[in-house]
Amino acid sequence: MYYMFKNKSKISLLTIFSILFIGCSHKETVTQYRDVAYIKFNKSSNSKYFVTINDKYNFTVDSCINTENNECTSEKNKLYKIKSGVNNIKVLDSNKTLIINKEFYVGSDNTMEIDIPWKRK
Repeated sequence: MYYMFKNKSKISLLTIFSILFIGCSHKETVTQYRDVAYIKFNKSSNSKYFVTINDKYNFTVDSCINTENNECTSEKNKLYKIKSGVNNIKVLDSNKTLIINKEFYVGSDNTMEIDIPWKRK
């Protein structure tokens, strides 16, 4: 009788340890392949703008092409690649006047549209 109880306790201990090890070895991960986002500029004026991202990257947004609807399109709505997360953008007009100074969050593989306001004369 003692022998049967000893085998059952071994089997139940083995079963408990097997369940624990199987449960602990399962690992689920989420892999994010691209940590980039995009910005797109909507302009209403036919002039150049100077853009600074995170006080590191500088580039110009060229003057726009007027279409038959008098809409301003720039190189077929060009997207600019930036890092995802919190970013700071500064936009200056051709006279180096600060137009936009904005901090924003953009998620991975998302596009943030920046509306550049009308230029006052």
